[in-house]
Amino acid sequence: MSTASRICLLTLTAVFIVGCASIDFEYPKADSRALAPAETSDTHLGQQMRRLHGEHNAGESGFYVVNDGIDALAIRLLLADRAERTIDAQYYLIKDDTVGNLINRTGLGASQDYDQALFAALIARSRGKNTFSFGADYRTTVSGEAPPESRFRMGGLFNLSGFKFNQLSGQHYGRLIGQVRREIWDAGFAEVSIGTSLEYGNVWENRSDVDFGDALFAGSLYLGANTGIGPVYLGYGYAEGGTSSFYLYVGALRNDTRLR
Repeated sequence: MSTASRICLLTLTAVFIVGCASIDFEYPKADSRALAPAETSDTHLGQQMRRLHGEHNAGESGFYVVNDGIDALAIRLLLADRAERTIDAQYYLIKDDTVGNLINRTGLGASQDYDQALFAALIARSRGKNTFSFGADYRTTVSGEAPPESRFRMGGLFNLSGFKFNQLSGQHYGRLIGQVRREIWDAGFAEVSIGTSLEYGNVWENRSDVDFGDALFAGSLYLGANTGIGPVYLGYGYAEGGTSSFYLYVGALRNDTRLR
């Protein structure tokens, strides 16, 4: 391995370590406690557990092993749906996907019913080492009002660059994005590219407020690399109004799984 390749490998390793170290482990947590049996004796699950407890000797523990992930998820959702006092849920990150929405609506007791629709289109063309792409993305809450965990988020690299990650939120979301990217170095273990993006979009609270006339322009300059640990992005974004941010991402961009 050449000296330049070693330097690049060490740099990417350092970027990976910094990215991993950026998780906020000190995020404030709400106090929680286990309910005493007397506090759940009049609930459906409490009565079932009291019956099962009577069938076992004192001091013994009871386990029901579930080897299939889908079955385990279904059981957790059913237990959450039958809960009448509290929910004992272990989670770290919940994404806005099928499982996350099921947990939000059933497991975490979403405050109300709502329906959302998402529309996305992407056109990309490559010519030599250059790649050109254009995308459009519209997301809307069709009925009801989405709770905080399901509101549409905007902010971050390629998602109105210049704003902080998920800085803006609303019930309705619209974005146009164009990108030009050029591969500048193939190190064998990583393909490094330089690129720029131009974005136009905003979020709105009410459908009657949706108007691309008050959308914001934003753009970014970035270095990207496809590596063995996933994509790495180092970029700078600037948005209309003077908002700007630097970005470092290791792995897929969290705020967007379609257009980037």
